[in-house]
Amino acid sequence: MRAVVACNISEIVAAAAQQVSRIRENETFRVSVEKRRNAIPSKEIIDAVASKVPRKVELQSPGKIVMIEIIGDLAGVSVIEPGGILGVEKEKRTTVSQPPTGQNAR
Repeated sequence: MRAVVACNISEIVAAAAQQVSRIRENETFRVSVEKRRNAIPSKEIIDAVASKVPRKVELQSPGKIVMIEIIGDLAGVSVIEPGGILGVEKEKRTTVSQPPTGQNAR
């Protein structure tokens, strides 16, 4: 996370706005929210952040992702490449389907 702020919409929007320059002018983006133990509706966060990013939104194949992770009363905000998200289930499937390598392989 590039910024950790208090979990309220104005702080999250301010943190995202400080990172907008990481999204090039001709690049698309999407806002993703992952949260635990917090009642702020994700849609409110997404709408507020997206309204401050003067770039085209692309939900399926964005150039960058404004990632907001919320745990309780803290929020982490980063602008990342789509490949920068670790999909645990995807990694499990990939690991299971690949034969073992290295010293411990039988």
